[in-house]
Amino acid sequence: EGLTIVDMDSILAGVAHFKTDNTDFLRAHNLWVDTATSKLYVPGSNISTAREGLIIYDLSSDPWNPLKVGEFNFDDLGFSCEGTNFTYVHDLHVINDTAYLNKNTNCGFFITEMSNPTSPQYIGELPPSGFGNGYNHSTWVNDDRTVAVVAEETEGKPLYILDISDPTDITKTAEFKDPLIAGETENIV
Repeated sequence: EGLTIVDMDSILAGVAHFKTDNTDFLRAHNLWVDTATSKLYVPGSNISTAREGLIIYDLSSDPWNPLKVGEFNFDDLGFSCEGTNFTYVHDLHVINDTAYLNKNTNCGFFITEMSNPTSPQYIGELPPSGFGNGYNHSTWVNDDRTVAVVAEETEGKPLYILDISDPTDITKTAEFKDPLIAGETENIV
């Protein structure tokens, strides 16, 4: 259905207004709002020129009518990874215009600076071989942006703890894997 916006100003009175806009995409993996910059990020969209890269909207002036301010595929910008130009963005975590990108099996984990949403700037990366060679699914970053926790959507892979204090030199510092059910070894984090 594309982007659905819900106005919850009157939700306590039992009223919620919503609208759906499928101009730019019909589906996406998820959405992320960088509250510090009032930008909405849409990774993994299906029909825009971003071709599963990113679509970015500005919510600051009118969140009911977001303004599209960026749309691109990282391949178009020359970002490649481990011999492939397939740079699908599956998920992301954005803090104050710094995007921590999960870019599937071939690409791994990227950090980009997004203050200009039409021209992201490469900061650093950790290729799949730097952690588990699985399907890089999602990330959460701590408040001071020194640690990222990365989950791979691959059976039997652990959570990875990354040191991102120097985003140009990302390193894996730890792993965590504990079966939730005794005897199970192929859990997906």
